[in-house]
Formats: sequence, C-alpha cells, structure tokens
Amino acid sequence: MELFGQVKSAGFTFQNQSILQGINLSVLWKISEIESAFLAPGYFGAKTEK
Repeated sequence: MELFGQVKSAGFTFQNQSILQGINLSVLWKISEIESAFLAPGYFGAKTEK
C-alpha cells in the first residue's frame, strides 16, 4: 500500500509538471505573439525616423 501511494503521488507530480509546462509554453507563445505585433514593420521605423 505504501509503495502504491508513492507511485500514485509521483504520477500526480509528473502530471502537474506537464500541465505547468503546457501553461508556460502557451504564456511564452502569447508573449512572443505580442512582441512580434510590436516589432511589426513600421512600429520601430516610425519611432526611429522621428
């Protein structure tokens, strides 16, 4: 019973890590999406030319 509980909690931890990694990846993807929107041609061009 003790071993089973350890295996179960290890599986649960692994599952949580995968979920967290998925969240991190989607957050990073959103950030890069926002960055590319700001770095779109013309944004910095307009700023530096003035």
